[in-house]
Amino acid sequence: MYQFNEITKEETSAQTLLSPELGLPFTQSFLYGELQKGMGRKVRRFEIRKEKKGESKNNNDDNSNDVVGFFQVVKYDMPFGKNYLYIPHGPVIEKELASSEDFLKELNKKLLGIAKEEASVFLRFDLLDSHLEASPLGSLGSRTPNLCKSPLYTYHAATFQPKYEWRVNLEKSEEDILKEMHQKTRYNVRLAEKKGVKIGITESLNNNLESFYEIMEKTSKRDGFYLHPKEYYQKWFELAEKEGDLNSISIERARKKSFLVIAKYPAISKKDMTGREEKILAMNFILSAGDTAYFLFGGSTEEHRNLMPSYLIQWGAMVEAKKMGHKWYNFGGVSKDGKIYKSWKNLSIFKKKFGGELMVYSDFYDIVARPFWYLLYKLRKRIKN
Repeated sequence: MYQFNEITKEETSAQTLLSPELGLPFTQSFLYGELQKGMGRKVRRFEIRKEKKGESKNNNDDNSNDVVGFFQVVKYDMPFGKNYLYIPHGPVIEKELASSEDFLKELNKKLLGIAKEEASVFLRFDLLDSHLEASPLGSLGSRTPNLCKSPLYTYHAATFQPKYEWRVNLEKSEEDILKEMHQKTRYNVRLAEKKGVKIGITESLNNNLESFYEIMEKTSKRDGFYLHPKEYYQKWFELAEKEGDLNSISIERARKKSFLVIAKYPAISKKDMTGREEKILAMNFILSAGDTAYFLFGGSTEEHRNLMPSYLIQWGAMVEAKKMGHKWYNFGGVSKDGKIYKSWKNLSIFKKKFGGELMVYSDFYDIVARPFWYLLYKLRKRIKN
């Protein structure tokens, strides 16, 4: 049997409860929840404890029960005064639990209860795919009326995390990382350097918000991705600038700061400060979370694209993240098989040319609390897509 205890304090959030081996997506960090609260959304957090024989169900002593999982759920508004709940890249659970039908039944019951408490149409979650290799979750859904896989046409929305991500291991030497890139990518990095594009790193996030959002607007129109409201990026900058590493559990890790990478051209000569005006060609926001540096948001202008600033800015971010001691550089979402994220095709090709590996999350699963409204939601998404 398992306990699902709601928690409200940062000191009892996931980074202090879970085994480090489980890992923790930044979307399940305490401050990600605080970000969502800052956007006016309700956030609830729960720890999952395995009861030991002979212990009372009401005994929450840390020494009496083992913490085996954590999740935070975010509440999003829908038309007509309705809402849905989402556990982004979670729940975070021990791997063997994904293979336990008994646990999954208890989890389903608890999540359905939360959805009903919030008068939600449905609750959505998506686990690490490695957890599901031998999981009975899919077959459980076929026997449980309220649990189902989400239709693929509902995946593409700014509020949902991507099913596929791309990451590069930074534990190798810079020379080896460059060698594993596509030859053309490596050439473009060197070309940008040769042509005078310069990379700047700054932890001053809020002071660069206006320039950053302007570039993001241009890029979203050009590449066809959804853009969050300006307040969303502002809140990210405020929290990241204040707190540093979102999953910090020690002084050493807290020194890892989120940062902006800025590609400029032409560079001002040190010998002639009266020379040329710098122009921003690209800006990327890199989020520090645990052992990973995430390329969370970024964009570029149409100007001087022949100088390949988008290649050099990614390499500059990877070098900086490596210096900070990060193990991984996460490029974020990519497309894989053309069934979803079709508009990401070109961007995905770009990311994958830096070398690295694919990270896969599970299919989206929905726990349906209000079937009629869920049917209308799916109909609306299908028409829209």
